[in-house]
Amino acid sequence: DAWWPELTPQAVLAAMADERRLGRWARRVLTPPDVRRVARSLRRDGTSVHDVALLDELAALLGPLPRPPRREADPLDELTGLEEVTTYADRMAGGRRGRSERLEEERTEYAHVIVDEAQDLTPMQWRMVGRRGRTATWTVVGDPAQSSWSDVDEAGQARDEALGSRPRRLFTLTVNYRNPAEIAEVASTVLALAMPGTEPPRAVRSTGLAPRFEVAGDDLGADVRRAAERLLSEVDGTVGVVVAMHRRAQARGWLDGLGERVVALGSLEAKGLEYDATVVVSPAEIAEESPAGLRVLYVALTRATQRLAVLSTALDSPDPAGVPDLLLP
Repeated sequence: DAWWPELTPQAVLAAMADERRLGRWARRVLTPPDVRRVARSLRRDGTSVHDVALLDELAALLGPLPRPPRREADPLDELTGLEEVTTYADRMAGGRRGRSERLEEERTEYAHVIVDEAQDLTPMQWRMVGRRGRTATWTVVGDPAQSSWSDVDEAGQARDEALGSRPRRLFTLTVNYRNPAEIAEVASTVLALAMPGTEPPRAVRSTGLAPRFEVAGDDLGADVRRAAERLLSEVDGTVGVVVAMHRRAQARGWLDGLGERVVALGSLEAKGLEYDATVVVSPAEIAEESPAGLRVLYVALTRATQRLAVLSTALDSPDPAGVPDLLLP
């Protein structure tokens, strides 16, 4: 209908890519630079993971599309034998449509909601999940110290709104099973900077092997490769080389030919992974690449189960022993 068109979430989100239109809609809400950034981010093909929460929010605001009216019964349908005109496929298709519609209605809310890696949900994603758990019980698992969301307090407020006023029980993991004490001690230095007052989990084992600190020379790639080769000779398992996000392609080239046991990855890709040994390249670069940089660095430093090597550049202002300033106690 030209006068009152039916709006879908996808159509509204696509319309926001028009900077002038978004500027009118968001007047006194977004600044002109914000309008430009948002509109630019929406000018792309396909749907991103973060778009899902936006589409869900729009669907909640727009409401469901009106369903087409039921077809009035045709008097001829009452005549004997005419029901045989429909095929088995037609009847099955109709049944499938009915079942899918019922499932869609039933799944608007759940009895129990489980959220893993909860620290990485954005406020809009919390709203999306919260709409489906208004009367549910919840299990929420996460580590705020590993959050890549820039504003931990904002995300925490959105989580609290999603959970509502229901009673809660909080359990805190106090034991570190992944890292030996030598690596955990280095990581705790960054944790104190990223989340002051947060108590680090206690490592339950020690290897007697202190993390290795080195300063890169003029050829960073060659130094990274040498550090990875050394760790490959010291462990039987995998070696992860963690770099700032903008160095991912470079790092893969530096490690070319070293085999399947070594992998290069950006700092934001390291979360949830573990390696027998890890090379962390330029902690300062990792810390400065995003508002959540210190927490991202903390994650990078806690990926190793046996050995850790830290390679500093001039940006890290290392001390005479090669320890970057961010890791100094």
